[in-house]
Amino acid sequence: IVHILKNGAILGELLLSEEKRAFTAVAGTDVTITVLSKGSLGDLLATTPAISKNYIRLLSKRLAKVEREFGEFGHTWSYNRLSKVLLRLCEEHGKETPKGTVIPSRLTHEDLANLIGTTRETVTIQMIRFRRMGLVKRLDRFLVVNKPRLVEFGRS
Repeated sequence: IVHILKNGAILGELLLSEEKRAFTAVAGTDVTITVLSKGSLGDLLATTPAISKNYIRLLSKRLAKVEREFGEFGHTWSYNRLSKVLLRLCEEHGKETPKGTVIPSRLTHEDLANLIGTTRETVTIQMIRFRRMGLVKRLDRFLVVNKPRLVEFGRS
């Protein structure tokens, strides 16, 4: 898993640099997609400066995110990466409730492992630890995160 995208997000931006798709997109919910051909996207970028600037901004943000995350892989423990990805999912997708921040996606331990570059077993061990510490819990099939405690845990 490279990204979990929000409503209204753009994907497939590597269209201009790759001949063949390097990644596959899988929808976890019902979605509506608009498709542009490589030629149409090139024409749009060539004729509309505002769209070109926004496209460059999108690419720059994604590149910075990938570089940051790549840099963390060799220098942080899996539990640090897991806490960071849970906090990022809270920020990008979370719904605040009296019980904590609900991440309204049915994420499996395998999904989380793919996001942080580790094994499902490692995530399972860490999630048990996080539950015992009161950092996360399950509500039906969704994760509920105690953001203040998880932030504090990440700082320690």
